[in-house]
Amino acid sequence: MNERDSQTIEGLLRERGFSPAPGAEKADVVVVNTCAVRQSAEAKVWSRLGQIAASCKNGKLPVIVLSGCMAQLPETLERIKKRVPYVKIVTGPGHIDRLPELVERVLHDRSEKLVTAISPARSESRRSDSTQTLPEKLPRAKVLGVSAYVTIMYGCDNFCTYCIVPYVRGPQVSRDPQFIIEEVEELVCLGYTEVTLLGQNVNAYGMDLKTNYGFSDLLQDIDQIPGLNRIRYFTSHPRDFSRDMVNTIRNAGARL
Repeated sequence: MNERDSQTIEGLLRERGFSPAPGAEKADVVVVNTCAVRQSAEAKVWSRLGQIAASCKNGKLPVIVLSGCMAQLPETLERIKKRVPYVKIVTGPGHIDRLPELVERVLHDRSEKLVTAISPARSESRRSDSTQTLPEKLPRAKVLGVSAYVTIMYGCDNFCTYCIVPYVRGPQVSRDPQFIIEEVEELVCLGYTEVTLLGQNVNAYGMDLKTNYGFSDLLQDIDQIPGLNRIRYFTSHPRDFSRDMVNTIRNAGARL
């Protein structure tokens, strides 16, 4: 899911006229898209930020953006303010569409202090406030190969003891199936023959839509798209793996 978000970030910046730099030391803007699912992943982010700052030996730092799940942790903001002041922008997963405007704002005025675009902390009383979804039809960077990622839902409602995802990615919100199908059709037209459907718990897709349209229905509809040879998906929780899912996968395999 982070890779998919990074493709959107690149697409958004390219749309505003930015292009990839050969390295951080040559860049005007550096975006570090982060993960908070493990402590080791967070440690690598802080190390990488220090490396970026150290590599700019001429004294002119790029606009450094910390994006992704770590942005939703309160301790991240506190650490940046106290120990990592060269990070100028912090954006949560549900606000990466605002990233270009924030970058241009800081590039225009380097005196800007820390600029943030994050969602409120999640609680039962503030579910809608903490929801993190992205607008449809955002640009994406083209990747090499024949396989592409497609996000079908945001957030999670499982609250497994070991997992921080429901707090940093917000409540479960399923995308409208029509937008998903159109995205897959567009990818096939671009030459992709395989898609990987992404969600924190894809088996629960549609449960929040109140339309009796679930993951097995989505798989059946996507399976009908001409030119698509393979459908992958992750992650899936066994609790929500239904008999309909079994039948859908069986019937699709029988047609091969």
